[in-house]
Amino acid sequence: MKRWLLSIPCLLCLLLLTSCATSLVPLDAITGADTTDVLVPSPIDTVVRDEDRFSALYFRFRQEPYLASEARIISRTQSQSYESALLEALLAGPSAGSMELMSLFPTGTRLISTVSQSRTLFVTLSSEFLSGYADEPVDWQEYDLWRHEAPLRRRLCLQSIVATVTENCDVDSVQILIEQKDSVTGSLRLPQNYLLDDSEDDVLMGPVFRDDSVLLGIDHTLSYILTLLGERNWDRLYYFLCLRDSRTGIERPTLEDYLVRMQALPALTAFATYPPTLSLDGTEATVQVHVTLTLQDLTRVDIGSRVLRLSRESGLWKISLEQLEGLMEVAQ
Repeated sequence: MKRWLLSIPCLLCLLLLTSCATSLVPLDAITGADTTDVLVPSPIDTVVRDEDRFSALYFRFRQEPYLASEARIISRTQSQSYESALLEALLAGPSAGSMELMSLFPTGTRLISTVSQSRTLFVTLSSEFLSGYADEPVDWQEYDLWRHEAPLRRRLCLQSIVATVTENCDVDSVQILIEQKDSVTGSLRLPQNYLLDDSEDDVLMGPVFRDDSVLLGIDHTLSYILTLLGERNWDRLYYFLCLRDSRTGIERPTLEDYLVRMQALPALTAFATYPPTLSLDGTEATVQVHVTLTLQDLTRVDIGSRVLRLSRESGLWKISLEQLEGLMEVAQ
């Protein structure tokens, strides 16, 4: 009897050591992916962590070919990974106050799982991700607009995931996987022809890396503003104007007043920008600009160095109309 009682502590210690050991499972057992035999930690997370984290989520800016960030507080439960909470917030779309931002995911798209391996995050999405968009015509190839818009929309959709993940998590790339309801033998990896690039069905997409060229950071925002200015594309340029100038307090004019003022400006023929400088609080950027103008009599005028200031509004970099008018002013 005493010998049996003495064995109880030994059994308890053995069970305790077993429960404390790290559980290792193959990645394909978690995601179903056709990966090499690499062992990764089990996605079960029992570590107590902070439940709220300040994060940047990327959505499309209006109908432009760019993504812009929205600052959000991501909340999660202790049983949920931060990566999953982050992507579920992304799939839910921009907040009600960010009226210029648009979600890029087909209706019904859900997050199935997230698993990290090395510096790649494996993201499994529901099959609705491949169902397409309700407003796209079946014969989209027959329209100039859709031949550009359909592939662009999908590229931006992938980059909204990758930009959001790489900005907030310690990874370099994202492998997109799609759930399979009818088959368990095929690969879960996203097919390359998702991008409408005429690839064969059996060509699969590898890890996707961040593409900063589609993100509206300071440099790209200013270059795009000046490009629209040179094209005299007033309608699209209007939405890059500050709602209120942070320095002068002047509000953005009505569209009608703005159009009258823009028509009076000379034409922007060429421009060059230099690296911006951020203010200490990160709400303003100062940029040196060199422009060449063409006057109404077709005289070309090379303007010397001028300084522009961009302001951050709800995560977006914008400029005041007065700044643009000052840039285009020709000394008499």
